[in-house]
Amino acid sequence: MEPKRQRLELSYNLSPVSGELDFSSSEIFNILGIQLPVNTSEWQKNINDKDQKKYNDYLDLLINSKSASSERYRITLPNGDNILIQDRAGLIEQKDRWPIISGTINEVALEQDQMEHIEHLSLMGNLSAGLIHDFKNLMGGVQNIIEWCILESNPQPSVSGALEKTIDYLDQANALMVGLLKLNENKETESPVVIKLDQLVKDFEMLLKHICSAAIDVELDIEANLNPISAHVCDIQEIFLNLCVNGRNAMESRGDKLIVRLRNVVREKKDFVCLSVIDNGCGIPEDKINRIFDAYYTSSSKGTGLGLWMVKKIIAELDGDLDVKSTVDVGTTFDVLLPACETVGTRGRTTSIEKEKLSETSTKINFEKKNTILFVEDEPLIHSSVSRWLESLGFNVLAAEDGNTAYKLFCENEDKIDLILQDWILPGIKGEELLAKFSASERGMPIIVMSAFSGAIDNSGILSLGASAYLSKPFKINQLIELLKQFLN
Repeated sequence: MEPKRQRLELSYNLSPVSGELDFSSSEIFNILGIQLPVNTSEWQKNINDKDQKKYNDYLDLLINSKSASSERYRITLPNGDNILIQDRAGLIEQKDRWPIISGTINEVALEQDQMEHIEHLSLMGNLSAGLIHDFKNLMGGVQNIIEWCILESNPQPSVSGALEKTIDYLDQANALMVGLLKLNENKETESPVVIKLDQLVKDFEMLLKHICSAAIDVELDIEANLNPISAHVCDIQEIFLNLCVNGRNAMESRGDKLIVRLRNVVREKKDFVCLSVIDNGCGIPEDKINRIFDAYYTSSSKGTGLGLWMVKKIIAELDGDLDVKSTVDVGTTFDVLLPACETVGTRGRTTSIEKEKLSETSTKINFEKKNTILFVEDEPLIHSSVSRWLESLGFNVLAAEDGNTAYKLFCENEDKIDLILQDWILPGIKGEELLAKFSASERGMPIIVMSAFSGAIDNSGILSLGASAYLSKPFKINQLIELLKQFLN
């Protein structure tokens, strides 16, 4: 067996002016086969290529913020192995001398195969987001064609009933896709936003039911007029799914009900929203209940940690509170208190339109004139089906499958176009640039932006970019018709 090597643990001083680097020991570098770095340039040669930007950003933060910070990044050894280190440092001011950065480096106990697994999961997450986007587009195209067929063919009630049931199934599939896409949202690329917790939980309801076994009844108990909160969306998802997965795991041997409860509460004259996750599973013994918040603690033989240390950390950063009550063989309740905030700029889905029978839709359409619509969509199924919809409704349709063609049609027909229906993810001229070109028109025609990729935009920010409305794909004919009526009549 190969002897276990010494862990990388040492301190250092770094001059932000000259870049000179002084480590407390050179011995560990000899063991690792690395030449002793004497400046930041030499040190960076050992940092994994994928973590170079992370390290540069970390140095900038230390220099500019003048406060202590920490970062994790990987060092690549001469033999190709990677080791993960935790770098903690801060800027120290010195009287009559240049400041220095003083810090420590400690190797994190993470094996190579674990790091490769993490990288693999990250890659799969990015890949799955693209696949889900494409899958949603395909579902939307199928749904659009079915709806068009119902309207145009006037089938027997039994046939139309079966087709409408198929659309319901597509809705359920789309709810699963929305939940999976939201899991892939990146905290590093988003700012805290105002969130409706009730809407977020409903978005994940279908996904949650599939995470739990069929033997577990998932119940949502949501108070009306729930206050919004302000947070990173991915943080709230992390809290919610972590607690729900732990509740599911607690019911492997006993228990059959998981309740997610949301309600407004007041503590010390301050408004909070309480998220409760309640299970009737095995419960937590009294001697272990304080340990569940320890990092990497697990009660599972499978080696899957509870992750509650991370949940507690996020809640503390949000100035919230976490309480747990548990009784063995009765169940466990986690109560998460999160500060409420103002309702301005709330993030949420576009207000849904009441579901109507498709057979009744055509009788309610009444447009005042034959309008011209510029329709931009690259997915063939949606392009074909929505074009048919619009033409059957009496519109003159200028259809484009990419940004370049769309802009050419726009320039040639600007004085005739009454409304633009534009996809966001497009080949050629990209969606944001195309929207900017359209919205610069002096005619000020309405622009409806569509997307199946929830990570690309949200329906609060899209309006500031020049759009009149945002339509999430897949959508129903009723939703599109209501928007057309709003902007064209």
